Amino acid sequence: MKQLFLPLTLLLILSACTDGPPPVDVVAYSRTERAGTFTLPFTDVNIIAKVDEIEIQEIIVNRGNCDTSGLDNRLPRTLQFGKKLLATFSASCEVAQVDVETDQGDWTFTFDP
Repeated sequence: MKQLFLPLTLLLILSACTDGPPPVDVVAYSRTERAGTFTLPFTDVNIIAKVDEIEIQEIIVNRGNCDTSGLDNRLPRTLQFGKKLLATFSASCEVAQVDVETDQGDWTFTFDP
């Protein structure tokens, strides 16, 4: 029994180290821009680094139901603390969920549309 206690204790301590707040913040908002007589809707998603360095590998909005075609050529991208990655979606896309895949793990952020 003593032989099993130490490995289990170490496993518990190590798992507690990986739990915690996500290393990024996500801010999502809708906006409009005027183009002549038209008003065009846009949705912006900001990924903000909260650690010294993190690599953003993938951003998935609404489980892939928002077009991210313009973002693919900018990923992966490394952000320093306080820096942000802006993804703009041209079309009306109410953000309900943003999945962020990084070199430090994956996180899901939800929003009230």
